[in-house]
Amino acid sequence: MARHNVPSRSTRVLLPLLLTAFLFFLGENIQSGPRTQIYESILCDQILPNNATTPLSSARCKDKAVQEELAFLKGTERVLGAIPTILVIPWSIFAERYGRCLSLRLALFGVLCEEAWSFLICWFSNTFPIRLILLAPVFEMIGGGPGIIITMIHILAAETATEEKRTTTFFFIRAMAIAAAVLALLGSSLLMSHHVWVPWLLGLFCLLLAILTTPSELHPTTSQNPPDEHTALNPGQYLDDHTSTVSQESGSSTKEPASIRSRLVQTTQQLHQGARVVYGNTSLVILLGMSFLGQLGEDSLPMALLLYISKRYNWEFARANFLWSLGEAVRFVCLIVLLPRISRMLLSRAGSTTYKTDFAIALASATMLSLGTLLLGLGVSIPISTIGMLALSTSSYIRSSGNLVYAGVILISATGGLNSALRSLVTMTISSEDISVVYSIFTILHVLSTSLAGPIYSGAFALGLQFGVEYTGLPFIVAAALVGLSLPMFFLVRPRGDYELVTG
Repeated sequence: MARHNVPSRSTRVLLPLLLTAFLFFLGENIQSGPRTQIYESILCDQILPNNATTPLSSARCKDKAVQEELAFLKGTERVLGAIPTILVIPWSIFAERYGRCLSLRLALFGVLCEEAWSFLICWFSNTFPIRLILLAPVFEMIGGGPGIIITMIHILAAETATEEKRTTTFFFIRAMAIAAAVLALLGSSLLMSHHVWVPWLLGLFCLLLAILTTPSELHPTTSQNPPDEHTALNPGQYLDDHTSTVSQESGSSTKEPASIRSRLVQTTQQLHQGARVVYGNTSLVILLGMSFLGQLGEDSLPMALLLYISKRYNWEFARANFLWSLGEAVRFVCLIVLLPRISRMLLSRAGSTTYKTDFAIALASATMLSLGTLLLGLGVSIPISTIGMLALSTSSYIRSSGNLVYAGVILISATGGLNSALRSLVTMTISSEDISVVYSIFTILHVLSTSLAGPIYSGAFALGLQFGVEYTGLPFIVAAALVGLSLPMFFLVRPRGDYELVTG
């Protein structure tokens, strides 16, 4: 009887959990385009009132002063949004003591308050200065923010799924996140043409529903086959999300809750162990550096795409948002369909090994990422830039002024397998007992790259504005250069001496 009850209990947790995750991803992604347009409109009215010399509102809002302030807001917002990551460990301890479902609800509530604060500041922009939106990340102190949300989703999924289906569940969450992003971006593009505030309101409503659909607390006795330390501590190895900050500490499944002091001691020990593992391992240092540069290159897309396309080609944000959704759709197809088939095809070749396959995928992905950002930055035309953007993501009403934007978008979107391939290569350069520590380093580098992306690309965009509209693709040129630095380093990577290169 117990064996029959386990699947039903797992289903009762997994289905609401997946619905919660979908609503969270949907709510977060549907707001991006509308928020940028609303920010621009408010700045336009404040910096260049209606009595300005430029008669057309759309043209007036593309003024250099407006765009520079908009880039500053976007960049600073991104940097400040990464700061609450330092609260991941204390909130992970809270989750162990009072329950992960409660921790997930609180984190979702904090994100809802954060988004609602920005909404209210913009709604009452005649009363409050728009820079008050930069205080929004303070609300992430409630629950720990997106880092805790992503972590709790994966830990709960790891606890409820069987060991055989755990990896498949993580892949499904990854695919669902991308599908939600595509749906959200397409939906917001359509809704923005009617009323720009509606998508933002829908995003808030989705976050509220996510809180309500959070599953009930899982009783300890229902956690059959509890996840081992490697799986629980490192959910991110199955879900390479450039927007998530997965806590490596929150997956501890000890029966007795750890004290704050013991967790700090444990963290210090892991830092020492991480330094020991990295020191002297040239291949590992190179792979970590490549992961950092690759993530930094991918972050150029969410940071600068809407600003760039809108300014360079005088597109409405709704149309630019549609272009972004095209990239996410290509990323989805590559991750779910193309990359698994390419991997199987490479492994089936005579003399091929897992190392050679992952090396080829990582090198091809990094090359396309560099080329895609370069094409997008050159932006001779919309079509070429689009191909470049799509290449970055796989990791006919559009009038083109040439051919480069489509090319850039397509290439960027096709690089979605870069982080997965790099993680796989890492496992071949270190011993199995060091994997948990190294994946923690991956997470730290991910947070660091996300934080740096804001000032780097907003600064590059503002600098490009100083030289003229044709230089506004400078953020993507910078991204291409950063990723390009990693390409020669690929050929210095070697598997560890005792690694068995099993042929396919």
